[in-house]
Order: sequence, then C-alpha cells, then structure tokens
Amino acid sequence: MRTELIRCLMFNARSIKNKLADLYEIIYTDNYDCIFITESWLNDTIPNSLLDPENRFHVIRDDRVERQGGGVCVLIAKTYSTVEIQLDKQDLLSNVVAVDLVLNGNKIRLITVYRPTCWNSEGLTDAIRLCKLLDDLTDHQPEPVFIIGDFNCKNIDWNFTIQPPNALETRISNFFRDRGFHQLVPGTTRAESLLDIVCTNEPLTVFRINTKPPINSSDHDCVYFELSVPVEEPHDQCQKTDEKHY
Repeated sequence: MRTELIRCLMFNARSIKNKLADLYEIIYTDNYDCIFITESWLNDTIPNSLLDPENRFHVIRDDRVERQGGGVCVLIAKTYSTVEIQLDKQDLLSNVVAVDLVLNGNKIRLITVYRPTCWNSEGLTDAIRLCKLLDDLTDHQPEPVFIIGDFNCKNIDWNFTIQPPNALETRISNFFRDRGFHQLVPGTTRAESLLDIVCTNEPLTVFRINTKPPINSSDHDCVYFELSVPVEEPHDQCQKTDEKHY
C-alpha cells in the first residue's frame, strides 16, 4: 500500500467569473488536484467549459439561483474518480456540494459549504437544516470526511471551550463538536476573523495547511492544504461515476 498526496486549495472568490485568468493559473499552472470555491457567484449562463476550457477537471456546482452571490464550485482533477452525491436542498439558503473522491481501495468524502451572512430567524432555521444535512452526510461513514468552506461564523471557539454568543453559531459549533470534527486552519482568513474552515474527523490525514494571500480582489485569504490518503495501487484515468442521493 502506498500514500497518495492530494494538493488542495480553498478560497472565497467573490465572483469567479470575474477572475477566470486567476482560476486558469491555479488549475493549469499551480497543479492543484482539488479546488474548493465559495461565493462563486455563478449561474446557468456560465458553462463548466468556461471554468475549465481544457476539460481536465470534474466540475461540481451549487449555484445560488434566486439572486446574485453565494454559490460553491468544486474542481477535482480527472485523474481521480468522483461520485457526486445528490442532495435534498429544498428551502436551504446555504450552498452545499458533496462528492466522494474514489481511490483504489479507499475513498474520502469532501463536503463544501457556503453559509450566507443571515442572522435572523430565517438564518437560524437554515443553520438547523444545514446541520441536519451535514449530519446525514457524515453519519455512519467509515471513510475520512472533510467539511470545507465559509460558514461565516467568526464567534465559534474551535477548541469548543467557550460557547458562542448566539443560537445560530451554537447550533453549528455543537454539530462539529458532537461529530468529533477538528478545525485545522491555523489563523484568521478575513481581517481578524476565521471564516473559511477545513474540518475533518481524521486530522492526521491533513498536512501543510496554511493561508495564502487572496485571489485578485477577494477579501478572504486562500487556504492551502494537502491530504495524505493510503491507496492499494496506482489509479488510472477515470471518469465520473455514479451518483448517490440524500
């Protein structure tokens, strides 16, 4: 058995369609295997072929359809087989993409989230629905799970020693604590706040995690990290496979 090292980058784009040159440099020059984008600001007028004109990546999106903003977009190199998980996101304000990355003999589950800055009763209801969805996605999963993205929760103490000052962040904090997740981003990602997080139930699989300067006009730092996953043998070029439903 050998170890596969997967190079990852996560960032809040504040419209990736206005930063395509930056995206092309990331995916074609910097040689990342997985790119997780929050606040993608995409809609159905932007095809996947514009995001990846050389067709080297699986592109999985959850666009905000009712108005501009929000959205998540995940790009995974086609050297990996992926299983996109179809989610029941009815009435969910947050954007979520979930995909299983399949390596020979092993897999990992990657969940990317953007939670909008909504703090009223509607926002609390959305946080409860989001945690229920995440609970379904992580329950009884034998493989490592990673929850990545921008939760806009600057008041959560990721050591879980201090309770957040409001019900919304308490609900989200309790989910991660009760599920045994560890938050690994070592510093703030926007001004003095830690908004962009990488959480996992297998922290020993994450290496070299650190922040990098923002992409173009974004006001969030990027987060770079590497995943070390044991595999039984080298994988071949694969296409996207099945879908799962939650």
